[in-house]
Amino acid sequence: MSNQTMQNHHEGAYMSLMRGLKELDIRGPSVPSELVLTGDHAFPLAMNSKGQVPMAASLYGSGRVVVLGHESYLWTLPALVENALIWLRGDGSDNLSVGIHQNVMSVAENLSKSSFQAKVVGAFSDNLGVSVYVTDAYSVGAHKQDLVAFMKAGGGVLIAGQAWSWAASYPKENTLLVFEGNKFSGVAGIYFSDHQAEAEYLPVYPKIPSSWMAVVNREDFEDDLEFLLKGVSEFDLPEGAALSEVLVHGPLAFSIGTTENGKAFLAGTYYGQGRVILISHEGLLAREPMTQFWSNAVHWLDDRRNGVIGVLHDQALGILSKSGLKCEKTNFRKDLSVFVCTAYSGDHMEDIQNFVAEGGGLLIGGHA
Repeated sequence: MSNQTMQNHHEGAYMSLMRGLKELDIRGPSVPSELVLTGDHAFPLAMNSKGQVPMAASLYGSGRVVVLGHESYLWTLPALVENALIWLRGDGSDNLSVGIHQNVMSVAENLSKSSFQAKVVGAFSDNLGVSVYVTDAYSVGAHKQDLVAFMKAGGGVLIAGQAWSWAASYPKENTLLVFEGNKFSGVAGIYFSDHQAEAEYLPVYPKIPSSWMAVVNREDFEDDLEFLLKGVSEFDLPEGAALSEVLVHGPLAFSIGTTENGKAFLAGTYYGQGRVILISHEGLLAREPMTQFWSNAVHWLDDRRNGVIGVLHDQALGILSKSGLKCEKTNFRKDLSVFVCTAYSGDHMEDIQNFVAEGGGLLIGGHA
């Protein structure tokens, strides 16, 4: 799907979600989390005067998700919720059953006069027979993978909550990665952040709101860099290496290595629940002086799973095998922990993207 086609699709979705709404009054005692959006599929539904996003939507697989920055919005914004359920149900679906977690059962009361058939449940399961599931961000728990599979197969999920109070209790944790709700919504590129959003009277715009004030990057990757660069004093690059510059952007991306003139040639990012490292020339994957770094890199990508590292790039296999992890020469497989490849093939592209979003690691090299 081209960028323009994607934008048009998002605008159509936005119009459906905001149909009939003139404003959203979220003033009051409920303080929402600012949402962080990544990837091509996530888009804001509202934006305050500081450029903060308190609610957003996204697509994943064949399904859809709407994320609200505070659980109280599930019952204080009933018109928005009903629009969301209609959109989340999907085009052409005649299934009016909505599963509602018992912690937000007030939603069921608000739906009593609608055409939807509410089913209050203690937890999500894949045999509920519903088209949409509604939950707070604190009750995803052990059912995260089932909920992701439900969405990927075409289901809709409405999830709401805030993470700033959780972050205050766990100040050393990375909220975007560890907060329970993010283990689900992050797969679709929407994260509850530890920053409070200003609760304001929000106008509903005719098109998706945007702002130059929107936050680009406030995450601290010090721990990641410390892990990746342990035992690495410098990157010994071959003289005259034709490296492409890596454009490092987005709230979860960070530079790992830069040239003398400050251009990034090596970078990492979190994507959904997974991780990616990109090197701007595939030849460096097999460079002996970088053995220690590549060992650190595959361990970071593996994220303590001690799984299989699948290596498509022949020259990299010998170096990566020194990491102590099990490395195999293979094409992409879904049962891998980390996949290592070059940037020149589009094979399995969507599968690899989903693999990373759902927790896998990707090491990719290439130059443009």
